[in-house]
Amino acid sequence: HYNGSAWSAVSPKPTSADLRGVAVAGPGDVWAVGDGGTILHYNGSAWSAVSPKPTSADLWAVSAADASHVWAVGDGGTILFYNGTSWALQSSPSTARLRGVTAVGASTVWAAGEGGTILKTTDGGTSWQLQPVLFSQTINAVDALSASQVWTAGDAATGRAYITWGRDTWPSWDYGDPVRPNKVVNGVDPLDAAGYPLSTGDLNGDTKMDVVIGAFDADGPGNSREGCGEAYVVYGRDKGAFPYSINLATMSDCTIVGASRMDGLPSSMCRPLKKVNGDRYDDLVLASMWGDGPGDARSQCGEVAVVFGGDLPSQIDLAATSPDILVYGPRDNALAGYGVDVLDFDGDKLPEIAVSSTAAGKGTGRPNCGAAWLLAGATLQSSRVVDLAAGAEMTFYGAESNDAFGFCLASANLNGDTGGFQDLVVSSLYGDGPGNARPDCGEHFVFLGYDCFPPTCSITSPAGGATLSGTVRVEATAYDYHGVARVEFLVNGALRHTDTSAPYQWDWDTLGEEDGSGYTLEARAYNLKGASASDSRRLDINNTIPRPSRIWYLAEGCTAWGFETWVLVQNPNPEPAQVVMTFMKPGGAT
Repeated sequence: HYNGSAWSAVSPKPTSADLRGVAVAGPGDVWAVGDGGTILHYNGSAWSAVSPKPTSADLWAVSAADASHVWAVGDGGTILFYNGTSWALQSSPSTARLRGVTAVGASTVWAAGEGGTILKTTDGGTSWQLQPVLFSQTINAVDALSASQVWTAGDAATGRAYITWGRDTWPSWDYGDPVRPNKVVNGVDPLDAAGYPLSTGDLNGDTKMDVVIGAFDADGPGNSREGCGEAYVVYGRDKGAFPYSINLATMSDCTIVGASRMDGLPSSMCRPLKKVNGDRYDDLVLASMWGDGPGDARSQCGEVAVVFGGDLPSQIDLAATSPDILVYGPRDNALAGYGVDVLDFDGDKLPEIAVSSTAAGKGTGRPNCGAAWLLAGATLQSSRVVDLAAGAEMTFYGAESNDAFGFCLASANLNGDTGGFQDLVVSSLYGDGPGNARPDCGEHFVFLGYDCFPPTCSITSPAGGATLSGTVRVEATAYDYHGVARVEFLVNGALRHTDTSAPYQWDWDTLGEEDGSGYTLEARAYNLKGASASDSRRLDINNTIPRPSRIWYLAEGCTAWGFETWVLVQNPNPEPAQVVMTFMKPGGAT
């Protein structure tokens, strides 16, 4: 207590409980609250404890408008009201720990606490309303000068996401009274930036949409991996099974942790989630555009990690567990992964992954124009690591330097074609419009999907390096989802045969070729759009010199007078030969 000149301790102590809040209602009228539902009152001469306690919850704050209007708040959303005679519980719309309360008057009161929770009543507490806020950090104190001048103070921001149920009709937007969220998802630690980015999809195949919340500035296990970033999966459930407040520290169904310090996973993600590997589960496509590539040796080249949906574990640490697909940016400071999307551009039911970067360039002539890379679905089915330093199946470049091409990616079947082709939209944030006459107006480019990737082609017979003679059947396989138009067979670049239907084959009469080595046999497949792929073999032809053999039959069928006292043997093999002669003596013995 301070008496105007000095502080002194109250003696004897009125309680052994920890006290956390105090409020002065008037001269000789003071309240204090603390742990275990402790409430103390000072009547001007002595302190006394309220008994029986109206609650056992820890109380964190108390505020008085006057002697008959006092509020206390605490754990579990507890709100208590004193009417001048007794204390009673009021109905609270929150279960969060409330750490602060301030009474503007007998009717208007504010309370605040963990998870960015702010409550307000304008009828003295008969009803309390949860207030929409744009932060999720714990609020430790609240005070008000008037009903329109209210201040809070609290922890550094953890980040927050909101869930608002869909509805048939939506009210008109009112900035003064926005649509309130139905659920709130709170980040884990201060400065994690939880809520950037966000996506939804069905990761576990239960038909309910799941939520993925990114926190690109989170620090990993035990906060020991600065800025690695984390992504949290919260599975969908029935409305009644969702708590109002979801704390990601304890309620995440799966947490994906960035592999390295300062990776910033996810800087972007596919929105909504889509299927990459074609099963019934949506998949996670998470970019970390600050990732440092193979062995962390390619500074900020950017990385994209794909984690297939299904029965996900509670944690996936990418430092210990490789993703199902990993894409590396092409060079230092490429920042690949500014945008990501999944689409079936070529309509073959094998989705492509699109990755963009606003920092990429096209050689020295067009630096920082931006780029988007399209990775073929057929490649992704077999390649678990894709390095853009080796190129992509298709690359789109921005028109001019500093256009920020690749700022956003989106996809859909925009022209309604029936071939299953999805179209890619790439934005240039700083594009200058028609004739570059509209500075930084922004531009958007639509690339219509089509059968753009070549078919597959492989020679199955003969094997490379073989020596051929006589007529040899050449066989090849070819595949394209939309159809193979033809397969051409070439010898040393010259077309020798065309087959338009499977099985693709050609009976090659090698007797018309000169003996020798170095023949190149090529099979070249074309799809319906004219794109081609080929496979080749180096072969030898020998139609005159007997081919090496391990068994030779000498003078087969000859009678005794077919030779006299010797047999000449020519050995074409490099190793010594053993000659065994079997002949029949007179009388039939051998």
